[in-house]
Amino acid sequence: DITNKENINYIDIKKSNFAINGEKWIIDNNNISILLDTNLLMIKDLVIAGNNQSLSINSDILKGEKDSLNLIFNKFSLDQFNALLKTSALNMSGKINGDLNLKGLYTSLYFDAELNITDWKVNNQDFGNANITSNFDTEMECIHVTLQSNLEKDNHTISPLTVSGEFFPMKNDNNLDFDINFDGFSLKSLEPFLNSFSSRFEGDLHGQLSIAGSIKQPQITGSTMIDNGMLKVDYS
Repeated sequence: DITNKENINYIDIKKSNFAINGEKWIIDNNNISILLDTNLLMIKDLVIAGNNQSLSINSDILKGEKDSLNLIFNKFSLDQFNALLKTSALNMSGKINGDLNLKGLYTSLYFDAELNITDWKVNNQDFGNANITSNFDTEMECIHVTLQSNLEKDNHTISPLTVSGEFFPMKNDNNLDFDINFDGFSLKSLEPFLNSFSSRFEGDLHGQLSIAGSIKQPQITGSTMIDNGMLKVDYS
């Protein structure tokens, strides 16, 4: 039900069932509050659940004054994002838990996050379990980001991908300062990105890269090596 008071729409959502990509979802909580107009979006306690997973949404967005969007994931399947990633040759699976807070939606977007992913796969390649954290440093005006994946392989633990560093959203130049470490990173996970000229790209990547500069003009330095590498170039 929608009612309008002083040009603000108040939306009352009853118990609802719907499907996305063939999967059933339920909105079942009774204390949902949604306020909406051209400059305002306020959502309180919206919970979408289905197939033993859920997504909680709260927002407090008022253009020009405040803008925050909070998402809480509970055993949420990364498969749900694949429809959005279809054009990028990226396919993921795994279960995500934790909090994601998006801010600066009308200015420079930044986010605070405390997330973990279990049974993470990228293009059908195992990356194990991953922890992702980020927080905005108001003094330095940067986002601190860390990501580490841990995978059990051949009776020991490796970290295929570890990322740490800072992003400075207020800067146009020199806004990247990241270190990326690879320890058995599966190059086969990148194979779909090369399908215009190659149908086979394999090997385990090891080493370290540093990324500076900007998103438009990154400066990448470091050294890497590949174990059991293979690249098949397709000739038409």
